Amino acid sequence: MKKIYTTIKLAAIVLLGLAASLSSCKEEEELPITNDLRVLQVKVGADAVADGITDLSVLTEIELVFSHGLDASAFESALVVSPAVAYSINYDETGSFVTISPDTRLEYETSYSVALPSGTYGKGGEKSVQDFSFDFTTKAFAPPKITLSSDVASFFEGEVATVTAKLDNIIFDAVTFDLVFSGTATGPGADYTTSATSISIPAGSSEATFTITSLEGDDIEGTESIIISLANVVNGSNDPPQQLTISLGDKAPSMELKGVMELDDFDASGGQIRAVHINVLKDIPDLSIFHIQIASNGAAPDPLDIDFVFPAQAATAGDQLFVVRDADATLAATYFGANYSSFTEFQAAGMTQNGDDAVLLYENGVAIESFGEPGVDGTGLFWEYTNSWAYKLGEEWYYPGVGCTEAADATDETSTCRYPEFSPGLEFRGIMDLNHNGGTNLRAYHLFALQDIPDLSLFGAGIASNGQATSDGVEIPLPSIVVKAGEHILVIRDLDVSNAQTYFESCYDKFDHVIPDGGVSSNGDDTIELFKNEILIETYGVLGVDGTGQPWEYDNSWAYKVAGAWTYGGVGCSTAATTNATSSCPYTFCN
Repeated sequence: MKKIYTTIKLAAIVLLGLAASLSSCKEEEELPITNDLRVLQVKVGADAVADGITDLSVLTEIELVFSHGLDASAFESALVVSPAVAYSINYDETGSFVTISPDTRLEYETSYSVALPSGTYGKGGEKSVQDFSFDFTTKAFAPPKITLSSDVASFFEGEVATVTAKLDNIIFDAVTFDLVFSGTATGPGADYTTSATSISIPAGSSEATFTITSLEGDDIEGTESIIISLANVVNGSNDPPQQLTISLGDKAPSMELKGVMELDDFDASGGQIRAVHINVLKDIPDLSIFHIQIASNGAAPDPLDIDFVFPAQAATAGDQLFVVRDADATLAATYFGANYSSFTEFQAAGMTQNGDDAVLLYENGVAIESFGEPGVDGTGLFWEYTNSWAYKLGEEWYYPGVGCTEAADATDETSTCRYPEFSPGLEFRGIMDLNHNGGTNLRAYHLFALQDIPDLSLFGAGIASNGQATSDGVEIPLPSIVVKAGEHILVIRDLDVSNAQTYFESCYDKFDHVIPDGGVSSNGDDTIELFKNEILIETYGVLGVDGTGQPWEYDNSWAYKVAGAWTYGGVGCSTAATTNATSSCPYTFCN
């Protein structure tokens, strides 16, 4: 856990002048020369401040810099801090820079004074001829908002979920609250146990965690819910009230839905492929306990209305099962080419789904997973897959968009909307050369992971500038990090990172990985290349063509891939923008 501490120094720096008490700081004020001991500046952190400053941190440190080195004993015996607090004093090597550090945090919304009466405090007997005082007030207490999050959206018997309670800002008092558990699951104690029923986030910390452990049982109860809320909150805010819901299943599944497809009109003959892709998670001695149902045209789930029952044969963890409409099997083998052999094929006349139909997976007559919304016609909804497919990345479904395979040119390999199972694993999602807010630059490439990538350094990017006809290969190598399927990566010019944080605001946090690299120097008319193992796998733009005036130009703008096709913000669209949210062409990903 990373702890963040605020340090504020209150410094007295001697400025040659007549005033012994500080009320303001003027860099070029001309003052008479004198050998009197004087305080010429007070600083908070790196900033000079005026007497009477307000809204300071309760972890304030005060640094004073005098015109002469101090006699520490005389100075410390005369210094008065009120209201009284315990503090420590440190000096620099000259003895003229003095740091006063409270041993504990100060009180919120309280006025403090640091005073030194006139007297002899210099190492050489120098005297201060006037009293000195510096007054400041600490900031008011603002209770931080508490949010709850879980590392999993659902879990099963015998598994553990970790829940994090996080504050939106750090305070210097402990934040405490009780946990209230409800939902259809019985507990704590019956269906699950918890490591805590109350939480204390220590002063100066931003978060605390607890765990929920699901208990194993023999009864089949179906999916249940655990709802967590807060009560008796002290020093924090529960407005709006937090409520976190986690799904609890009977047992970890042996198989899962991995993909659904309804590919039409992807070649000149108007061919069709309707199939369901299943990933085997555990060894299964007998597949026949698993069934598939197509809930067509908004039909409600019905365990008696089964469209396919697996045959009585075994499957091994890691097997990829492909249940395809019998009339489409030959065309599916052609479409996926050599990759088709990685599937274990099952042909079924019942795989007649349209792209607006939900799909359910059953085990022993109990629905264990569904795709789409059973009981709802998917036409026009986010999960529609007409002339397209949907694919599960981690725990989330990925939808490339209706019609994305219509221009596939007969094979998956030639499609601009490749099925992720057989893709190189990483693709361009966006290209940007934003010149905004009167000249602020932001040059970056947005990548999207279609598979788990154990080592991102297999990939790299290159730039073909100003109509360059041939590639220079990898010019921007990517680091050796692990990337999960479904994660978004921003490869950005190192000088532009802070600009991106300011411009994208909260959307910046949607990028799972931000990789700064000085080599990201492309202009909005340059072609960008993506490599895997130094082999070119994707190109944005056209090699040998300067993009100026081309449909794909992104000068002072961006390009973004939707449903396998590129969309554009429009040349110059970002010039007047200060943030993405207020831009006339907000980046599609943020919407």
